[in-house]
Amino acid sequence: MPRPNLIAVFRNTYRQTYDIVAKQNGLVEAKALDPQTYVAPNGASMRPNSVYQQSLVSWRFRGSDVIVYSVPQGTSLPDDLVLVHERTDHYSLQPAEQMTIDNLNTKITEFLRANAEVFTRERWLKAYPEATESS
Repeated sequence: MPRPNLIAVFRNTYRQTYDIVAKQNGLVEAKALDPQTYVAPNGASMRPNSVYQQSLVSWRFRGSDVIVYSVPQGTSLPDDLVLVHERTDHYSLQPAEQMTIDNLNTKITEFLRANAEVFTRERWLKAYPEATESS
């Protein structure tokens, strides 16, 4: 299966699964570096195989073109990306340094191409028929 451009895929989904705010100069800040001042969100949403993730894939995300990226636990991140645990089972893949939205899109897309398995909704639900993580 060809691997689509991450942000383009997210823009075409039923529900917004990313939230990135660029400054007026077009740069995305590395907001998560200081937990005292961090205000969520600021990146691509990621979740473990939780009960909520199961509901997202099985019925909350509507449409016939749902794509799920599965990144193995323990996968190393490049130095310019950071995975932030925002709440319960929700994580956000974000810039670890200031960069343009296009650069962030490229970095996340390259990371997923190198490290994730791409699933259709049906294939993911067959491979992961029930949650393996608690919320």
